Amino acid sequence: EVTVYSTIGRYKYGDNDPTETSNNFDKQLKALGDVDEDGEVALVDVIRLNRSLLGMEQLNMAAKVLADVNSDGTADATDSLLMLQYTVHLVDSLGA
Repeated sequence: EVTVYSTIGRYKYGDNDPTETSNNFDKQLKALGDVDEDGEVALVDVIRLNRSLLGMEQLNMAAKVLADVNSDGTADATDSLLMLQYTVHLVDSLGA
Protein backbone atom coordinates (compact mmCIF):
# COMPACT_ATOMS: atom_id res chain seq x y z
CA GLU A 1 0.00 0.00 0.00
CA VAL A 2 1.28 3.44 -0.94
CA THR A 3 0.18 6.56 0.87
CA VAL A 4 0.42 9.74 -1.17
CA TYR A 5 0.32 13.14 0.47
CA SER A 6 -0.61 16.23 -1.49
CA THR A 7 -1.55 19.77 -0.65
CA ILE A 8 -5.21 18.79 -1.13
CA GLY A 9 -5.42 15.53 0.78
CA ARG A 10 -4.11 12.06 1.53
CA TYR A 11 -4.42 9.20 -0.93
CA LYS A 12 -3.85 5.48 -0.48
CA TYR A 13 -3.36 3.03 -3.30
CA GLY A 14 -2.87 -0.70 -2.81
CA ASP A 15 -0.90 -1.48 -5.96
CA ASN A 16 2.55 -0.38 -4.85
CA ASP A 17 4.42 0.50 -8.03
CA PRO A 18 8.11 -0.23 -7.36
CA THR A 19 9.13 2.48 -9.86
CA GLU A 20 7.51 5.10 -7.64
CA THR A 21 10.07 5.75 -4.91
CA SER A 22 8.68 8.86 -3.29
CA ASN A 23 5.45 8.97 -1.35
CA ASN A 24 5.28 12.76 -1.70
CA PHE A 25 3.38 13.92 -4.76
CA ASP A 26 2.02 17.43 -5.09
CA LYS A 27 -0.81 17.16 -7.61
CA GLN A 28 -1.12 20.93 -7.78
CA LEU A 29 2.15 20.94 -9.71
CA LYS A 30 0.29 19.06 -12.44
CA ALA A 31 -3.16 19.68 -13.89
CA LEU A 32 -5.95 17.71 -12.28
CA GLY A 33 -7.33 15.32 -14.88
CA ASP A 34 -4.10 15.24 -16.91
CA VAL A 35 -3.71 11.48 -16.55
CA ASP A 36 -1.08 11.16 -19.28
CA GLU A 37 0.79 14.24 -17.95
CA ASP A 38 1.11 15.87 -21.37
CA GLY A 39 0.09 19.28 -20.07
CA GLU A 40 -3.59 19.29 -21.00
CA VAL A 41 -6.79 17.56 -19.99
CA ALA A 42 -8.24 15.91 -23.07
CA LEU A 43 -10.40 12.99 -24.13
CA VAL A 44 -7.35 10.71 -24.12
CA ASP A 45 -7.09 11.25 -20.34
CA VAL A 46 -10.71 10.13 -19.90
CA ILE A 47 -10.04 7.08 -22.07
CA ARG A 48 -6.93 6.14 -20.07
CA LEU A 49 -8.87 6.37 -16.80
CA ASN A 50 -11.73 4.30 -18.23
CA ARG A 51 -9.31 1.66 -19.52
CA SER A 52 -7.80 1.51 -16.05
CA LEU A 53 -11.22 1.11 -14.43
CA LEU A 54 -11.95 -1.78 -16.81
CA GLY A 55 -8.62 -3.45 -15.99
CA MET A 56 -7.24 -2.87 -19.49
CA GLU A 57 -4.46 -0.51 -18.41
CA GLN A 58 -2.59 0.09 -15.18
CA LEU A 59 -2.01 3.70 -14.15
CA ASN A 60 1.01 4.69 -12.12
CA MET A 61 0.60 6.39 -8.77
CA ALA A 62 0.91 9.93 -10.16
CA ALA A 63 -1.72 9.28 -12.83
CA LYS A 64 -4.12 7.90 -10.22
CA VAL A 65 -3.76 11.00 -8.09
CA LEU A 66 -4.25 13.29 -11.09
CA ALA A 67 -7.30 11.27 -12.15
CA ASP A 68 -8.94 11.78 -8.74
CA VAL A 69 -10.43 15.12 -9.78
CA ASN A 70 -13.05 15.23 -7.02
CA SER A 71 -10.36 14.53 -4.39
CA ASP A 72 -12.25 11.74 -2.63
CA GLY A 73 -9.18 9.47 -2.52
CA THR A 74 -10.22 7.19 -5.39
CA ALA A 75 -9.94 7.56 -9.16
CA ASP A 76 -13.28 6.15 -10.30
CA ALA A 77 -16.22 6.52 -12.72
CA THR A 78 -17.31 9.76 -11.04
CA ASP A 79 -13.93 11.29 -11.85
CA SER A 80 -14.19 10.00 -15.40
CA LEU A 81 -17.56 11.69 -15.86
CA LEU A 82 -16.26 14.97 -14.42
CA MET A 83 -13.25 14.85 -16.72
CA LEU A 84 -15.48 14.15 -19.73
CA GLN A 85 -17.76 17.06 -18.81
CA TYR A 86 -14.69 19.28 -18.57
CA THR A 87 -13.33 18.23 -21.98
CA VAL A 88 -16.66 19.03 -23.68
CA HIS A 89 -16.95 22.35 -21.77
CA LEU A 90 -19.95 21.45 -19.61
CA VAL A 91 -17.98 22.39 -16.49
CA ASP A 92 -15.39 25.15 -16.25
CA SER A 93 -12.92 23.58 -13.83
CA LEU A 94 -11.86 20.37 -12.12
CA GLY A 95 -11.19 19.91 -8.43
CA ALA A 96 -12.98 20.21 -5.16
